[in-house]
Amino acid sequence: MFSEDESVREKQYMESITNQRSDWLSGLHLEHKEEYLFQLEMNLKGLDRFFNLNNHSFSNFEHLITRDFSEEITIIETAINQIVLITGELLRERTKNIFYFQRFIMDKLLEDFSRDLHLKKVIRQDNPDESLHMLRQAFINFRQIISALKGLGPDVKYLEFNAIGQLITREISRNQFFNPLDNKPFVPEYDRIMTTRLSQIIFGISHPVLRKKISIIYLAMHRLLHYLQYIDPMIDSFAELKGSLLYFTLINSEIKTLLHFIETDYVVFLSDLSETVTINLPKTSHQDSTAETHYLKSDHLRSAIESLIYQLRMELRNVNRRVLKDIILTNAEHRLRGAIENAKGILTNVLQQVIVFFSQEFDADIRGEMIFTVFISRLRQSVILRRDLWVFREIMAHYEEIIETRFDVDTLQCYKDYLSAIYIYVLYFRENTINLLRYDDATEFQKFFDLVQETRVEDLDINYRLESFKLSAKYFKIFLDTMLGNVANRADLQNVPLEMDEVRELLNRFIGGGKH
Repeated sequence: MFSEDESVREKQYMESITNQRSDWLSGLHLEHKEEYLFQLEMNLKGLDRFFNLNNHSFSNFEHLITRDFSEEITIIETAINQIVLITGELLRERTKNIFYFQRFIMDKLLEDFSRDLHLKKVIRQDNPDESLHMLRQAFINFRQIISALKGLGPDVKYLEFNAIGQLITREISRNQFFNPLDNKPFVPEYDRIMTTRLSQIIFGISHPVLRKKISIIYLAMHRLLHYLQYIDPMIDSFAELKGSLLYFTLINSEIKTLLHFIETDYVVFLSDLSETVTINLPKTSHQDSTAETHYLKSDHLRSAIESLIYQLRMELRNVNRRVLKDIILTNAEHRLRGAIENAKGILTNVLQQVIVFFSQEFDADIRGEMIFTVFISRLRQSVILRRDLWVFREIMAHYEEIIETRFDVDTLQCYKDYLSAIYIYVLYFRENTINLLRYDDATEFQKFFDLVQETRVEDLDINYRLESFKLSAKYFKIFLDTMLGNVANRADLQNVPLEMDEVRELLNRFIGGGKH
């Protein structure tokens, strides 16, 4: 335990660090400098979380100690390269050259006693430039170590993986000015509420403690969305594509931390809150600048937040147990790209929906389009899912009818056309619609999609491959019929007719396509 004097000194020290860092950033003449800083600390924190195996999407945790960690080491190498690149951008060119000159003097010309004094000064990190340079040099060294480790043989044991992790975490933790592990929840340079309306909600809440807790939830969710923006499923480099799996371990950790905070802090606080809370919001009309007062009941808020906890937990489980499960081991580019795209879409969608639903507890008039530039409401999601499932079924029914009723066609060629059409539609469905599926349904889709993408047209010349495709297509169409019925019975789709013009337009795009 800290004494009172020690606590005061610690607080003063942290304020000094924050102020120096803020002044340093203000004086840095670099475009998008806040985003560079965000990327740096995202990669640093992501590396630390990556070495915690509980943040990974493994199917079997029992034999992790004996597995080969060479894929993980390659991902770590990608993150280290990013850190070296970003620190180079953040260090002023003049300052970087000065540090290199000082290092040359220290290594080549100084006696041991003088080197010791110089090293002591460097380790002290008196300013952000020294701190950043020390970080850069450490990660250049880590890059050399990992390169040497990869050269020793194909396998990397857990003890080697863990040892590197401890060295990297120690280096990050001892950095004075750029340490994202220092329990500082948010960073003012890049953690901000994105829209005016959300800021109005927060500042309109009369209860100061509730206001602070709701601010934390909003900031945490917006940071998660910020992480997701740096995951690009379409990136050309396969190494960088696989390297984005590191960010998913970070997001996994951050969501679990957020859920823990909500359950142990926010929900408990609401359970003990007996008073009615008021919130003052400006009227949405531009002609009227007066405020409206709304009244919030704690039990209603608690019920809403418990619903959000459930949604977040279910979708996180969906991503970990289905979408990204063991994907780190694959070298099939289409599979990796599809999984990353799917996982990003699911997490982005659920976070946006949660933010909107949560905000509507305070402001019933708020809509997703007022918060996010790209947003699809729950009703529109159901409409799109029903339409795309309908088209999927119609494509399958079209080819089944030809095969079963027409005797003047080449049946084998028709099955090849059938596979081609489904393949093209699967690409569309994975990019646009699969994120709207529920967990259990998505699992069945994934199995069929994997079969379609791994089966080439010429494979159907082999009899057992043809029979396997026939059987899989038959059973999947039965599943598709059942699922379409379940979606059509959703409460939000009652009295919402199917847009047949959209169905016909989409159907015409995909019947008659060609496959690889």
